[in-house]
Amino acid sequence: TMSRDLHDPNAYQKEYAQLSIEAERLQQETGLPYRVNRRYRTWEVKYGEIDIAPVELELAMDRFYEELAIKIKLAEAEKISQAELLAYTDYMIDTEIHPWSDGCGRTATATVMWLSILIPGYELPIYKSRDEHYLAIRNLGSHIQYYQRCLCR
Repeated sequence: TMSRDLHDPNAYQKEYAQLSIEAERLQQETGLPYRVNRRYRTWEVKYGEIDIAPVELELAMDRFYEELAIKIKLAEAEKISQAELLAYTDYMIDTEIHPWSDGCGRTATATVMWLSILIPGYELPIYKSRDEHYLAIRNLGSHIQYYQRCLCR
């Protein structure tokens, strides 16, 4: 929904076709559920600590959703802090995986806000500047510290 109509639906046709062929080959070779999401990027990026190729995005998002569910349960049990949960979510969506062809930052922010109202007792983070946010998102440790500040404002 966040990325709807941001680019022509026929954009990247050739790239998606090539990714689909590669995904099918990898699925046959590995038995893993490789697949292609047409809302995801078709190009390489290097924002996080690891490179996630476009053909790997669905598997990376599967792992992220599984880990996020675990972290939500840990947060509900007060075994991790709100800052840790929010920083992890924001970092994975907007930096480490960066899956969508457009709208990763908007989706990360919306997910962070949703998590902040999902868990009783949590508060909404108060962001300062975009520059401060993107300086802190370079690694997960600094991003946790950033969210600690956002929750203390």
